[in-house]
Amino acid sequence: MENQLNFITEDLRLRQSELYGSNYSQLDNKFNIPTYNDLSIHTLKDWENSLINSYDLNESQIIVLSKFLKELDYILTTIDPLKIKSIQTSTIDETDLLIWRETSRFIVELTFDEDGFVTFRKTFKNSNEMQKGIFDFKSDFQKLLLKFLS
Repeated sequence: MENQLNFITEDLRLRQSELYGSNYSQLDNKFNIPTYNDLSIHTLKDWENSLINSYDLNESQIIVLSKFLKELDYILTTIDPLKIKSIQTSTIDETDLLIWRETSRFIVELTFDEDGFVTFRKTFKNSNEMQKGIFDFKSDFQKLLLKFLS
């Protein structure tokens, strides 16, 4: 699953391009050929379906993940596309979905637990400093995402 966000990243980069953005949006869905593996990740909905099918998520996790991805879709036009490309996924104890990214300065993680809560943790590499918080489905996911992607 390491490369499944590459298409979304490149698509976002082209849409944000001052030189090619308007031309690219005209071609939007002309050449979109669906496939059924990791290469089929063309939208956030595809990524959501891939996560749901790849990990054994319960209903609470799916609800929170859907809200998370809805907010991510909203802020995609304002962020650096390379930040999306660096996102990784895995599980903790085969029950909790872990979405994380690593930079040269820190590791930031979002854990979607089976009770429908999201744990945010940002660990700085050059110090013992850590930021942590627990959020439910009523939380401001846009703000949480901006912290995750900053």
